[in-house]
Amino acid sequence: MPKKKAQISISIRNLIIQCHKTGKSYRDIADIIQLHKDTVARIVQMYKKRGFISPAKRSECPSKTTDPIDRAIVKKVELDCELSAPIIEKQIEGELSVQLTSQSVRIRLPKRGLKGRIVLRKPWL
Repeated sequence: MPKKKAQISISIRNLIIQCHKTGKSYRDIADIIQLHKDTVARIVQMYKKRGFISPAKRSECPSKTTDPIDRAIVKKVELDCELSAPIIEKQIEGELSVQLTSQSVRIRLPKRGLKGRIVLRKPWL
């Protein structure tokens, strides 16, 4: 997954728009502000399209689980670290009568600080 890039501040966006209104080219503005000319062009085009310079709100996928369900998942793992995600899924569905997928369990655990779940002792071969 690529790194998230920092958003360009409102003050820099204002400066880009002011320079554009004075008649400077995208390349000249990019040289002044030390940004790529395509970034400058995108900011100016969005300003022309929307009429304001604040960045658009990012839509995040709503969480499929609630806080109590997340706590129940973490509790199951803390009690028995050898449980797999499908087993935890079935147990939570039985106890809380909630539709859940094993992928949701896998996503929730790292967000709650449980990373790198490994069996404590490997079985004898």
